Amino acid sequence: MRMFEKYASFYNLIYKNRDYKAEAKFVYKWAGKPKCIVDLGSGTGRHHKYWDCCVVGIDQSKEMLRYCKPSKKRVYLQDNIEKLNLSYAPCYTALFNVIGYCDLDKVMSCLKQNKGDVFIFDCWDRDKVAKIGFKTKEKLFPWGKVNIIPYLGGLIILITKKNGETVIEKHDAHPYSEKEIKRFCKKYGYSYIRKDTKTWTTYYKLTKT
Repeated sequence: MRMFEKYASFYNLIYKNRDYKAEAKFVYKWAGKPKCIVDLGSGTGRHHKYWDCCVVGIDQSKEMLRYCKPSKKRVYLQDNIEKLNLSYAPCYTALFNVIGYCDLDKVMSCLKQNKGDVFIFDCWDRDKVAKIGFKTKEKLFPWGKVNIIPYLGGLIILITKKNGETVIEKHDAHPYSEKEIKRFCKKYGYSYIRKDTKTWTTYYKLTKT
């Protein structure tokens, strides 16, 4: 089973209370309020209504894209972000650990940007993962429960509905160290700054030099 296949129908339910608005506004301001954003691994597109610009969302999962809401300012494409022939964009984003499911080296090789343009993404920080650790989590909902089980190389997502129906997906994901990010920046001509959180996640803003 592909990642985010059956899981897609539960995605918005599981993350219903996630503060997409705050994250979207932070990213938009940090990016310098660009006129256009290409969002790599856009998922169900929950950030996009908070961006006052045109948005192109790209995701490999047709199941996730089914929940997006296209408009005059928002279009969505199904494609593999590691193999894209991208058009120029002043700002690329990849949010909610999209990069953890990808090869960042391959993704950055696809970017087409000029001096001063930005690429903003978040990823699990290797040092923080090692320090904080991760235990099995159970989240309860009116319709059932979700168990998130760590394994070497990612997470196993087990969804159990109240009627007994289950969905299980294996999500291969990995953290990146700051040293790796620095190496990729040097390879592709970017400088970077980072913002830490209290969780595994670290945000990076890469600026084309």
